[in-house]
Amino acid sequence: MLLAPKKEVADIQLSIRSIQSSKAGNYGPDFKQMLNEGNTTPWSPTTAKRGRINLSIAENRLNFLPLQAKLAEHSIDTCTVEISQYGPAAGLPRLRSALAKHLSHLLGGVKESLDSQEEQTEQKPCYTVNPNHLVMTEGVTSAIDALAFTLSNPNDAWLTPVPFYVSYRRDLKTRSGVDIWPVRRQNSDAPLESMPSIADFEAAWNQCQRKNKKVTAVLLCNPHNPTGCFYSEDELITTLSWCDEKNVHVVVDEIFAATIYGKDEKKTFTSVLSLAPSLGPRITVLWGCAKEFGLGGWHLGCILSESDRLREALTRIINISGIPSSPIQNQLAGVLEDRTFIHEYSRINKEILAECSREVVTECRRLNFSFIKPLAGLFVLVDLSRLMKESTYANERALFRHIFYECNVVMTPGEGSMAPPGMFRCCFACAPKGAVVEAFKRIEKLTKEDITMTQEDIDGADAMERRLDFFFGDGSSETKM
Repeated sequence: MLLAPKKEVADIQLSIRSIQSSKAGNYGPDFKQMLNEGNTTPWSPTTAKRGRINLSIAENRLNFLPLQAKLAEHSIDTCTVEISQYGPAAGLPRLRSALAKHLSHLLGGVKESLDSQEEQTEQKPCYTVNPNHLVMTEGVTSAIDALAFTLSNPNDAWLTPVPFYVSYRRDLKTRSGVDIWPVRRQNSDAPLESMPSIADFEAAWNQCQRKNKKVTAVLLCNPHNPTGCFYSEDELITTLSWCDEKNVHVVVDEIFAATIYGKDEKKTFTSVLSLAPSLGPRITVLWGCAKEFGLGGWHLGCILSESDRLREALTRIINISGIPSSPIQNQLAGVLEDRTFIHEYSRINKEILAECSREVVTECRRLNFSFIKPLAGLFVLVDLSRLMKESTYANERALFRHIFYECNVVMTPGEGSMAPPGMFRCCFACAPKGAVVEAFKRIEKLTKEDITMTQEDIDGADAMERRLDFFFGDGSSETKM
């Protein structure tokens, strides 16, 4: 007998946990809903000339064809019955072995026979990754979530330099209730891409103490998102030494390590793995295949830790929250084992990224927009503040909205990462050829007189100002995180 039709009833009641997690979104304007509005047809130079140009996603779609062919050699058709069963919580041994060799070369400085003679002449400490020290995760987002759950308690804080990756707040707070705490440079002349000084870290630490926040970790992104730069060896050593004195964990997100295409006369990229033959138990390194191989949809990453206790705790959490697909793990292992392919893919990938980043730089110079010179990553941090009447987040929100609706262009506004008002992250690797130039042609037509604020812009920015006072002010603000 079928159930009788029921009268209209109220919607389900969510748990307190679920309601609280819904408030753990990113800072800045929430434009996910906006992406469903207006002309959503992706831009095409022939079939959709007024289509949307989305430059807000840090995806690498520029070098997929050679990777697609290599992936086909290790498709699900090649899986054995063992691969199709439940796998180890830490990940397939085959992948951990292949990935350990890859990371030893990419991050640890271990040379391979395929390296050029120029690379062979570099003398740096080497770190050989132990496959048993790797725990596979469903991407770096899942890795950060699992680490927050295992290392910290609700209301604890993780320090991170500003500007920071906009989704770190969501990753830490949604399930674990851990707060991201920005470390701002007190010296206004310090470059935005530089590591904050020890005095800056101390100021953030002391503010946390005043707010009854226990600092349990420092989170570093190197190469950095959103500046597209990297920290010097001295900056890393100084910061790690301070963390050691404070007895706090260090989590280093090195997901963009394979995207370095630029050179800086004063420094080269330094992975924390190359600083010493051993990390010790309180330094953890993250890697994922989303940026290096453009495989964000695979949701596959790893945590490298020398702590047996931490890895054991992580595998318990990951066993519940989600072990990466074994066939996917097996497929990536097959790709990584072909070192000749990996070297050639990496070489071509860096050339493509360099060419596309130059396209953004050229447009910025043509339109007199300042920017941070990119050295790595899939984006350029561009300063559009000359299109704003005042240097405020309210004006930035108005500019973002105008660029979205009038130009049909999407870039990530700086408010979400606590960058200075007017800084926008322009992702160049997620759009088809010609899209960047077209986007800046549309923006070129704007003037600051075109940009008008709404009450929504003012209210949203006011909420951010209260948060800034909470983080950096005199302690009087009681704004909730």
